[in-house]
Amino acid sequence: MKQLYLVGFLLLLNLSLEAQTICELYDPVFNAVGKGKYKKAEPILLNILQLKVNENNPNELVCYGYAHYDLGLIYSDEKYEKFDVKIAYNYFLQSISILEKAKSISLKATDDANLVIGFANEEMEDLLKNYPALSTAIVSSNSSAVNSNQNTEPNTQQNGKPIVSSISPAVNSNQNTEPNTQQNDKTVTLVVSAQGKTQDEAKQNALRSAIEQAFGAFISSKTEILNDQVVADQMASVSSGNIQSYEMLNESQLPDGSWGLTLKALVSVDKLTSFVEAKGIAIEIKGGLFALNIKQQLLNEQGEIKAVNEMVGLLHEPMQTSFDYVIKSSDPKSLDAESKNWEIPLVVTATTNKNMDFCANYCIKTLAALSLSSEEVTSYTSLNKAVFPVVINYNGVTKTFYLRKQSSINALNTFISNWEFYTRLFTVQSGMDESNGNGKGQVYELDGGSRRGNGSINFLTTGQQAATFTWQDKRTLSQIEQMTGYKVKPRGVVSQFKHGGFVVYEKNGHGLVAAITDLRKMDWKTAKTACDELILNGYNDWHLPSKDELDLLYVKLKQLKVGGFADSPYWSILDRASFEKLCFDYLGNGCPTIIDDFYKRELNVRAVRTF
Repeated sequence: MKQLYLVGFLLLLNLSLEAQTICELYDPVFNAVGKGKYKKAEPILLNILQLKVNENNPNELVCYGYAHYDLGLIYSDEKYEKFDVKIAYNYFLQSISILEKAKSISLKATDDANLVIGFANEEMEDLLKNYPALSTAIVSSNSSAVNSNQNTEPNTQQNGKPIVSSISPAVNSNQNTEPNTQQNDKTVTLVVSAQGKTQDEAKQNALRSAIEQAFGAFISSKTEILNDQVVADQMASVSSGNIQSYEMLNESQLPDGSWGLTLKALVSVDKLTSFVEAKGIAIEIKGGLFALNIKQQLLNEQGEIKAVNEMVGLLHEPMQTSFDYVIKSSDPKSLDAESKNWEIPLVVTATTNKNMDFCANYCIKTLAALSLSSEEVTSYTSLNKAVFPVVINYNGVTKTFYLRKQSSINALNTFISNWEFYTRLFTVQSGMDESNGNGKGQVYELDGGSRRGNGSINFLTTGQQAATFTWQDKRTLSQIEQMTGYKVKPRGVVSQFKHGGFVVYEKNGHGLVAAITDLRKMDWKTAKTACDELILNGYNDWHLPSKDELDLLYVKLKQLKVGGFADSPYWSILDRASFEKLCFDYLGNGCPTIIDDFYKRELNVRAVRTF
């Protein structure tokens, strides 16, 4: 960054006030870039690139060239979220072209221009050395400012006139909509989450998820090629070039030894297209290639839903082991004059352990990776699109994250609704029998008691009381004589999240899972279609549950307070003939007299899938 300070210093010493507009804009930027404040400097530099350049003013050209050089430095920094070597190389190349033009107009600009041209050439050489796949020909073809026949000295004259006015920035200046999208390179940025038994497996799963999402959004809805595990792994390999780069945002080992992570991947749509075609697969290019910014935004919205669902599913098991329990009993009380029947007051207290801290930190890191920036929030607001704030309180610190979709909030609300289930996972042993999760509970409210479904979460830290459960254990005198004393033990993991949802049952490797949240209320026909067409957590074989499957959801999930089910009726796949025989109504409210009217009612919908 010494080069950067030097460029700014020379600029202030040697430039006249003739280039007042561009140079005054550039004046504060070099210092911000030098301190690594890229998010502050980048929009100013991009704004400079949109200004009309006085092609006969050498000072203005120098400022313009410096702006390109600084943008090259920004995008060539691997630590920056918009890191892209092609764009960086392109900016350095354009900087040389502009500064050469400034030299040809005025000798005063020569020293300063030569200095920065030297810096730019050094940076370009480093990029070529560190990234062998990068070639000047490819980069040059993406710039309207550089003659495609350039090898060393850029051509700065065209028909006797300077071509600076035709220079277009390598990056669209509208950078504040969604993460970086490069129109010329056809690349998209995705934030994805995944889990695996090892770090490598989790990373590979995440990269595959990025490829799958990009494939479906930009190339084809056909997924036959992705069903081939070997080919899919090849597609997600960094060496294939489909994944240009990735940045690890959150990587944590779960209490059971597996790994969960969130990463940001830069996927090349162009290379992905070539890769698939090379496999002999006929593809259909979607029109989104011509509107990458909008497609990127929509892709991020769907990616956010998937990542939040992945996170809630990943935390489902460690949350079940996040509590330690203590039991206390009081003196028995007689229930009859003969003292044959007694009741023993019992209290079980649930206290959080270190797994709760893991869950809180993982949730915060994931939401931070997914959250819209302040600039993106402004952009969404200007587009009249909703933004959903999520407030997380943990260890005395309050953080607000901004999500894109109500579906993401719904998934977080399911996580909150599971809280009492998580706290009740204990077994009480008396020496002669045992019981699970008894008692009337006074449970800490994870959402702060708001009950508004706004996604706010108030995490506890290790050692805090989460709940107390009290009840009277009724015993006969003979039973009390056989008892050895009460003990309480955690039950461990009793509910799993896999194959895209909450496991309802599993036998011999096959079973039933329920989606993480309800779909909106709808009539029967719409509900059936919505479930059949649902794509969730990487699966597209969801369906409206049968009556028997719906009963299992009630017994295996809802009664245990897992899954955030509503206390109102749900649709099943029951057909008219069966309905007329069974006269189905989930809450037992009686049969409607007009069948057609019944099917037009709007009820809750929860999709399921078998595995």
